[in-house]
Amino acid sequence: MADDRNEIRHVNWAELFSFTQIFKGFRLAIHPSKLVLAFAAIALTWLAAQGLQSAWKLSSTHGYVAPGEIMQYLQPGDAFSKGRQSWLDGRAERAADLATSAQSTFVSGFRTKADMTYGSHFQTQFQKLIAEVKFESAKLEGDAAKNVCDALGTAKKEIGFAHGKLDTVVTDAFSKAKDQIKEGKHPTDTTKSLSDSEKKTALTQLDKEHAKAIQALASQRATMQSQMDAIRGEGIFTAFADYQWTCLYNGIVAVTQGNIFTGLPIAERGTGQVGFLAWMLAGLSGVAWLLSEHVLFGLILLVVTLAIWALLGGAIHRMAALHATRDEKISIKQAIQFALSKWLSFFTAPLIPLAVVAVFGALIMLGGVAGNLWGFGAILMGVLLLLGIVMGLVIAFIVVGLTAGFGLMYPTIAVEGSDSFDAISRSFAYVYARPWRAALYALVALLYGVACYLFVRLFAWIALACTQGFLRWGCWQGGEAYGVNDKVSAMWPAPTFAQLQPDIPWAHLSGWETVGAGFMWVWIALIVGLTTAFLLSYASSANTMIYLLLRRRVDATDMDDVYVQEPQDKPLAEQPATTPEPEPTKPAEKPSDDAEKKE
Repeated sequence: MADDRNEIRHVNWAELFSFTQIFKGFRLAIHPSKLVLAFAAIALTWLAAQGLQSAWKLSSTHGYVAPGEIMQYLQPGDAFSKGRQSWLDGRAERAADLATSAQSTFVSGFRTKADMTYGSHFQTQFQKLIAEVKFESAKLEGDAAKNVCDALGTAKKEIGFAHGKLDTVVTDAFSKAKDQIKEGKHPTDTTKSLSDSEKKTALTQLDKEHAKAIQALASQRATMQSQMDAIRGEGIFTAFADYQWTCLYNGIVAVTQGNIFTGLPIAERGTGQVGFLAWMLAGLSGVAWLLSEHVLFGLILLVVTLAIWALLGGAIHRMAALHATRDEKISIKQAIQFALSKWLSFFTAPLIPLAVVAVFGALIMLGGVAGNLWGFGAILMGVLLLLGIVMGLVIAFIVVGLTAGFGLMYPTIAVEGSDSFDAISRSFAYVYARPWRAALYALVALLYGVACYLFVRLFAWIALACTQGFLRWGCWQGGEAYGVNDKVSAMWPAPTFAQLQPDIPWAHLSGWETVGAGFMWVWIALIVGLTTAFLLSYASSANTMIYLLLRRRVDATDMDDVYVQEPQDKPLAEQPATTPEPEPTKPAEKPSDDAEKKE
């Protein structure tokens, strides 16, 4: 009897577990060309937003927002409106009070922080010199007392004046005290003289008090600056960007803890019990704050951001499409040329569904307007409610499809070479046709992406920490004036895994150190920007792989099927003209004898 058993010699795991194709995302994302384009997108968006924010500060009285305003916006009830109004009402008064008392506040704060030893050489000389300096209160009257910008400008000048005078007094007091010690004079009793051991002790104490005074100057200036910042508020984009990054980072941390769904709906924040999806919804709430409280600023910012991403993001998706399907790596120039040819499609793909939602929302609003009519208006609104509910269902369909399928729009255009309508059609169709498979792919891409990003971030942190550590070992002096062991720690605080680019204490630095720290900030920002660019590059690559997998499942299209621009043939007018060769002439045949006889 023949043996009918079959032996399995090979298993195609990629076909059996199709989601493993998403693991190609890291290899696709780490490609230098994609990282360069993603970094360029971040840099251009940041520059455009900073320019817009600066223009808003100059042209609008509402160019600043209260610290923590977005978090207050998420609170229920009228806590947000009351808190913001309270901050706005007290701004002018607090700014005026700070301006009029800036000098005295600065001096008193300096004395407390310097904590000079009573009766020492330094304290004695400081008291003599400070008595010769006149500190006067600024006067603000009329509109100047009500204008926040004018009052804070006056406060800044007064703080600078007090800092400069105190700096001169500290320097002179140190010099005079040192001369007095070398001469062996007692700080308070001129009849006494110092022994050699007392001189050495006094010089040591003088150096400590001088360093402490310099630290107190820098610390007091930083304190006063923070007070001005609290009164002035944050820039709109600065507040929005910081909040969005907080949501994203906390979402990544939640994924590492296996927390995806906790906190839906969001009841309380800051407790550590908020999952990834809840943090993403919090990020969308930040967008809602931007568009509701700062409508014009938000619209301009979002349009500019979308325009930049339509070009550079489209180029990244095109690179990912060819890399994933044909293992072909095109140049940045070729990718941008493709994105330029499809820029309008990339730009309008996410906007068209929003426009449809706006139209249906306006129609529903008309029903509400009809309710304002006297008498039969309420009846008309009740009759038309069913039509409004139908429109609401259409809006729900579009919103869910757009939210879930937004990541598939750009891959559609990049892979198929089609337009925005095809991108909308395919993204909605694939999500609604295979919702659970799409959710599985998204979950795998999220988990794998977080692991990859943490690896890249760890790599960047080790590089920055080692660089900063070796710099500190080489430059071990010059930090006494800043309250640290070395100058490097003052110019560049040690990076941590949670904060790759800590805030530089600019107010503590002198002129040359400020310039050097500025260059350091630029190079560190380059590394941090590339680390963030990996997120964009990975998201584009992973979304491209998810699109290819869903397309194969729904449309039965091969994974390697991709649109390729074929070179155009030259027109006939440009082709070289060719003249046909003349055919050889045959010799004339002689008439036959029969023909002659017939004639």
